[in-house]
Amino acid sequence: MIGVAIGLGNIWRFSYIVYSNGGGSFFIPYFVAIAIMGIPFLILDFHLKNRSVRFLN
Repeated sequence: MIGVAIGLGNIWRFSYIVYSNGGGSFFIPYFVAIAIMGIPFLILDFHLKNRSVRFLN
């Protein structure tokens, strides 16, 4: 849970810094990259944790 919280904090902070420095057009590829890479890794992480819990029980 700590990793998820730290990761989300970095995502929101980086986005704010880019926007405040005039890089608003960077948001489109940034969010596309998060959707393409981040969500599948999150799903993979959940499934691997679920399998390891089942294996240990």
